[in-house]
Amino acid sequence: MNINILYILLLSTLFSPPFIEGTSIRPDTVLIFILVPVVFFLRPNIKFSYKVWSVILPFFLIFLGVFISVFCQILFFDLPFYNGIYNIQGYSRPMLFSLFGAYIIRSNENALIIGRLILIGGGLHGLMSILEYSNFPIVSYVIDNLYRDGRDVGFRAVGLFKNVHELAYFNLYIIIFSISLLIFGNNIFKKSLLYFSLVLSIVSLTITFSKGAFLALFSIIIYLALKSKKSRNIIIYLIFGLFLLFVLSTLIFTEFYRYLVYSSGEFYNNISFIFGYVEIEKAGSIGGRLNHGWFNAINAWKQNPMFGNLSTSLTSFIGDGGYTEALANHGLVGFFLLFLCIFYISKIKIVNEYNSNISNIVFSSFSISILIALIATGFLKPRSMELMPIMFICLIFCLNDNKK
Repeated sequence: MNINILYILLLSTLFSPPFIEGTSIRPDTVLIFILVPVVFFLRPNIKFSYKVWSVILPFFLIFLGVFISVFCQILFFDLPFYNGIYNIQGYSRPMLFSLFGAYIIRSNENALIIGRLILIGGGLHGLMSILEYSNFPIVSYVIDNLYRDGRDVGFRAVGLFKNVHELAYFNLYIIIFSISLLIFGNNIFKKSLLYFSLVLSIVSLTITFSKGAFLALFSIIIYLALKSKKSRNIIIYLIFGLFLLFVLSTLIFTEFYRYLVYSSGEFYNNISFIFGYVEIEKAGSIGGRLNHGWFNAINAWKQNPMFGNLSTSLTSFIGDGGYTEALANHGLVGFFLLFLCIFYISKIKIVNEYNSNISNIVFSSFSISILIALIATGFLKPRSMELMPIMFICLIFCLNDNKK
């Protein structure tokens, strides 16, 4: 097997519409379950590079937590077998991508090829979501009918994804990937490509109106400004650009202005709810979510604290809380291993004698982004989580000063 197979797999992950409307089943989600067993069957004595083992571990941990939780729910709490298996496969895909990526990407040259594809794909996703949001006729028609079967998604950008938060997460991780290569990449990628991906992803994230992704992005900007002197000029430009984008968006995108007006009306209700001035039912989005999402998730978790409760359709009322989603669906077992996963992402190593702090800054940025985004946003297993291990492996090779 060679890099072309991974190329095809990633192209499918980036751009393929679902086989079945409303699901996450695409060619790549089927292909990855075939490729990994074939690789291990044909190469039973396969040895991964020591550089990539630290990438495989975090995604194995989150899979392990879900597997233990779901297996116990099936065994002891009458969870339907199909529901359990469907849930497990969603969380197993990032681990399988990390295994296959580690098998294929074994050199700096391969990492450069795959890195370019991710950057181009990130920029194109940003461009497509902007054109869709602007109601560009051809793009809107293709996306509505090929990716969403004509469903109305309101005035928030969704692009080629199933929901707004998947696009926001994808944009967020592409932004961190691009910034990391800009700051530490020593011009291994053309700056025009990096800025193409970075700028379009920032604009795309802006028009998703994802509070969790916004909060994570600004936290990462502050973190990078504090940790790396080399990044401060880029960060200053980024902050100025975000402010300018925010102002221009109110003029260019009328829907953005409408959302600001709508949100300003919610703000008073949300603050009033926090301080107890209004009833929950009359509060804005935060109050409603706390009542109907977080509280209900905690109540569902109490039914089975150790392993969670997948028998209830939790995703219909959690929506805005990744931690409550993990706790309710997979209990303390899944919740604990989720935190272990995020912790070990921050421990991934890049060998660079000229800047030993690179790996700490780069992978801590990803960990912080996940930690903060999950406070306000659910959906732990979108397409971006499948691409994340491939991004990590590319960064390990591209930012490594040992090119062997």
